[in-house]
Amino acid sequence: MQVARLVSGVRYPDWVLLTLLLACTPPEPLEADLFRQALTAPSLELALSLCIQLPLPTSEDCTVAARESHGATDPTDCATLVNSRWRSECFFVTAEAQVFDGDPTGGLASCAQSGHYRQSCIQHLWQQELFPLGQLSATQALAPMAELTARYGPYLVDGERQLWREYWMQYAERRPINPMTCAELPSQAHCEDGWRVATSRRLWQQLKPYASKLESGPQCMAMLPHLRVGADIHPDAPELARQYSCKTQTGKLPWTPIFTTPSLR
Repeated sequence: MQVARLVSGVRYPDWVLLTLLLACTPPEPLEADLFRQALTAPSLELALSLCIQLPLPTSEDCTVAARESHGATDPTDCATLVNSRWRSECFFVTAEAQVFDGDPTGGLASCAQSGHYRQSCIQHLWQQELFPLGQLSATQALAPMAELTARYGPYLVDGERQLWREYWMQYAERRPINPMTCAELPSQAHCEDGWRVATSRRLWQQLKPYASKLESGPQCMAMLPHLRVGADIHPDAPELARQYSCKTQTGKLPWTPIFTTPSLR
């Protein structure tokens, strides 16, 4: 005998109600939900256990994201990933975590296994170490810069110059530029090169808001007296602006000031 229940004034057989109840039961978490849960998991172990429930290659994407989120520094598991992209990314994010953890040697070793991300990986490492040095005076930065040059110079074209140039770029973001500093340093040529790049960049940044109003190089030059960065920053500042900020970029309208790298004197 079938049993019927009264629902909202209508009698339904139990099997109909059961069918409706099952239809309203929430499904298993979707892939996106599992992914989010993995990224917010309190431990790497729990995060990885959630990731492996996802199908490939999403599970490996999740694994890399979870390792990055938790700052995983052991690269061993990266080699087990099947997809070459996520395997390379795994070594990449591990390298960054290793440098953050004070192990740049391990970071370089991981970069070496990051496939076509290798050069980008190495760049991230030296930038990660170098950017904070911009807070130091040039004299204070000499020793750590020598270490960075020894460590990363072999992987760069003209490594010492490139690293010092980036130091001055970071330095100029934090304090007024004093060109007399260069004369006091052993690496005077690199210092002067860095000043030129940093000064050019600052001039360019100030000219950029006026780009749509400037139609020619002469109009750009006319703006120089109104810029906060001038010859008091570097004796070559107006010349730098003329050469590196007040150029017409062929084929692009309206005229836009562009930034190029000056050569070492």
